[in-house]
Amino acid sequence: MLKINEILLSLFLLFQLSSYCQNFEIITDKDVYKIDETILLTFKIDMFIDSIDLPVLNDFNLISGPNKSTSSSWNNNAAKTTSTWVYRLTSKTPGTITIITPVIYNKDTIIKTENKSIVVKEEKLTEAEQLEIEYNKFIAGTHPKGTFRYVIKDDFGYIEKRETLFSYKFYRKLTLKELKIIKGIN
Repeated sequence: MLKINEILLSLFLLFQLSSYCQNFEIITDKDVYKIDETILLTFKIDMFIDSIDLPVLNDFNLISGPNKSTSSSWNNNAAKTTSTWVYRLTSKTPGTITIITPVIYNKDTIIKTENKSIVVKEEKLTEAEQLEIEYNKFIAGTHPKGTFRYVIKDDFGYIEKRETLFSYKFYRKLTLKELKIIKGIN
């Protein structure tokens, strides 16, 4: 009797896995870019897959990727698996560029989605746009080497300088005058 229950449970779990809403998307952070702008390209698949053939991205210069991540969860008696492949790219040429869908293989079935087109303008980013991009990256936490961090508590504080991607090093103590300025005390 126990073996029958185990078999039934296994079949139920397989059914839940295979019946989960299957969703496959090609995502870019926007649809129109300038020639020197970084394109964030994501292939997102909300289903369990056997394998994937990622497209060759000949129209682009590869900055990084594909960076793959996978997450699995169990919600309302249904299993959910989400896999993403993320690229950072720049276009080699201006114009309308079509991103070809990856080919997904799942239980002897081939799955594709619609190709995605983006437009790349010939114009370059202005200095103000470049500064805004750098600022947004900075506040998002991708602080470059040489970034300073101010640490303040009550009447003392110090400055740290970023040495590596994951570490800061003590740089110097803050003076009382600097503390008053930072705190807005005159």
